[in-house]
Amino acid sequence: MKALRISEDQFECLIEDAIFYEDNSYVSIGGDSTDGFFVGIADSIEKILKNGWSEIYPVMEDKNKEFVVIAGETDWGGTGFVALRVKKTGLFKWIIHLSTMNNPTYVSLEKENVRLTTDLNYPYGLDFVIPIDSPENFRIEKPAANKI
Repeated sequence: MKALRISEDQFECLIEDAIFYEDNSYVSIGGDSTDGFFVGIADSIEKILKNGWSEIYPVMEDKNKEFVVIAGETDWGGTGFVALRVKKTGLFKWIIHLSTMNNPTYVSLEKENVRLTTDLNYPYGLDFVIPIDSPENFRIEKPAANKI
C-alpha cells in the first residue's frame, strides 16, 4: 500500500483526510462530525504523493481470526487513524487518516464492523462505526452519554 511507509522504527501515512485502500486507490473525506462527513470519488494515490507524510503511532489494537484493527495518533496535530490488516498476509486492507478523528480511546473488531471511540468532544468522544468491507460507509453514532 503506497499510502503507508513502514520501517523497523517508523510508521507513516500520507497526509490527507482519506480512506486508503489496498489497491492504492483512495477516497477523500470532507466535512466533520458536526455537519456530517462525506466521501469523494475513488482516485489514484499518485495524485497526492506530493502532499507529504505524517508519522503515525499505534496506540491500541483488537483482533479476531481474520483481521487486526490498529488505531492511534499522528504527529499531525490532533489527527487520528484506524487501519485494518489481514492477519494471514499481514497486508493492510484499508486505513482511514482523518484530521478530525482525534485520539482513540477504544477500538474493537466486531463481526462486520470496526468500532472506534475518540476523545474529540471530551469526555464523551465520537463513536465511529466502520464496515469492514466498505469503510467508505462509516458513520458516527451519538456519544454514549447522549443515547439516553
